[in-house]
Amino acid sequence: MSYPFKFGYKSVPLIIVWLMTLFGSSFIQDLAFDLSFSTFSGDNIYNFGELLAHPIIKSLLGTKVGYFYYILQSVNSWNLAHYEELCHMHSAALSAQPALIKNEKKLLEKINILCLMEIIFNYPFDDRTILLKLIAERTKLSIEDVEYLLMKSLSL
Repeated sequence: MSYPFKFGYKSVPLIIVWLMTLFGSSFIQDLAFDLSFSTFSGDNIYNFGELLAHPIIKSLLGTKVGYFYYILQSVNSWNLAHYEELCHMHSAALSAQPALIKNEKKLLEKINILCLMEIIFNYPFDDRTILLKLIAERTKLSIEDVEYLLMKSLSL
């Protein structure tokens, strides 16, 4: 079989588009969910912009798992309140995902790191003295957990 691309990490978008032309929409939606789910729960992945921009992920919209697109979008835009709202609205569907339950602590840590980044980048560059209390309020963590979050963030 000949392929219209070279294999490699940078070829993944081309491969997915090629698969979209070969297989039906249900296969693509399953692939989109698996891809977004594995990216969301993957180690050391903190940016979902490329994933959200890809057409395959947009195939989730209007399906029973369309909420997951919006969850990724809220995490990528550092919107903790919207993320929590979506998780509350879709708690039954999310709790049916064993990998989410298994990795819940890791996912919350990832989301809190992204929230911390949002706090830092929204502060004026000449005034980045940020109180632990502010971080605790925004992330809904205790001061001790904020200290751990800062150490974890600096170690990445």
